[in-house]
Amino acid sequence: MKRNFVIFVIGCLSLVISTGCVGRKRPDDIVLIKNLLEDFSYGLNERSVPLLDSLFSGSKEERGSALKKLMEDFSNLGEVKNLGLLGKRIELFGNDATVNLTLKGEKITEGKIVEFRVPLELKLVKKREVWRIVGHKFL
Repeated sequence: MKRNFVIFVIGCLSLVISTGCVGRKRPDDIVLIKNLLEDFSYGLNERSVPLLDSLFSGSKEERGSALKKLMEDFSNLGEVKNLGLLGKRIELFGNDATVNLTLKGEKITEGKIVEFRVPLELKLVKKREVWRIVGHKFL
């Protein structure tokens, strides 16, 4: 009887320790960056300035100027719809990351719908376990 009680207590303690009392597992950086890229794609498709602004890092002025430049670069593509992100390559360097990808979508040119692909590089930084965009460059 006493032996069964000891086995029961040891089993309960091992269950408590294995379920997370030791500490929370940190989220995978790749998953966090992919989630940021999904939000970025959605923000571009919807032309959602507040959503895109929330993805940039820096002071309000820095975010504003980076967002303005992004929207200007994006508007140079013309009227765009069905935007998607292709060929994402993520390079991690500690709390910094570079993402090379291709923007794919359709634009209306002379009354015709034409598919386009534009390479894009995003620079990211991680602060307090949250990834944010610090710069972009259309290649």
